[in-house]
Amino acid sequence: MLPLFKIGVLAFKHISKLIIKEVKKNAHQNKQFRKMVVSLGNYVAKLEFRWRTGKQAKFQVREDRAIENAAEILGEGILFGTFSLFIIYEYGYKKQVETEEKRVAGVLQQHAEEVQRQLVQYEINDLRSKVELLEAQATLERL
Repeated sequence: MLPLFKIGVLAFKHISKLIIKEVKKNAHQNKQFRKMVVSLGNYVAKLEFRWRTGKQAKFQVREDRAIENAAEILGEGILFGTFSLFIIYEYGYKKQVETEEKRVAGVLQQHAEEVQRQLVQYEINDLRSKVELLEAQATLERL
């Protein structure tokens, strides 16, 4: 499972890089998209500055750097979102498997109890047959 997971991680990182590249390309070609990406990139730069210094940022980032920031955030966001969904799916799947295992264990327990009851009933019937046979032998000996 671990090698498949590592391959999956590498594949998603590669896809993330392709998305980053595509965001950068589209930001340069589409004016509306560039405006949105630059705004996101500036927000990210200001947020990062505030986290590091604790001060409010009063600057604008160069457009190419803002596009770079936004593309990185979008790529990482897609990667994070995908892995989050995968973890949520795995959690749900494990819960479903546990529920199914409990259900199957309950059914097996019921079957085991039924077999036990049948076994006891067979033993009782066998003992009755032996008692009847002994009684019949005793009656024959008295005759």
